Amino acid sequence: MDRIYDQAKDQNVAALVIYAKETPDNKAYSDSECKVQMKTSELKDAFIKRALVKVGKDYFAPVSFTVSSNIGTVTYAKAGSTTGTAATVALAAAAD
Repeated sequence: MDRIYDQAKDQNVAALVIYAKETPDNKAYSDSECKVQMKTSELKDAFIKRALVKVGKDYFAPVSFTVSSNIGTVTYAKAGSTTGTAATVALAAAAD
């Protein structure tokens, strides 16, 4: 069993936020202006620490994190789902 430990740098942090543009470009950003794209290691760290995805004024919970060709991707469910299916959006990080 792997263990993921709390880190001192996260003391008193209630939540981490992954930002995305309202006009989707499918990139994960670390700033609210959506100018600084997250690195794969940052995106993974945020996902492990139960980050939220913020798009405009709305918040979403990410459901998965994957890495392919050193590019991290987090996926979240969004409004527009129908019975039996889910509308999802994937946000990609830049490779480290």
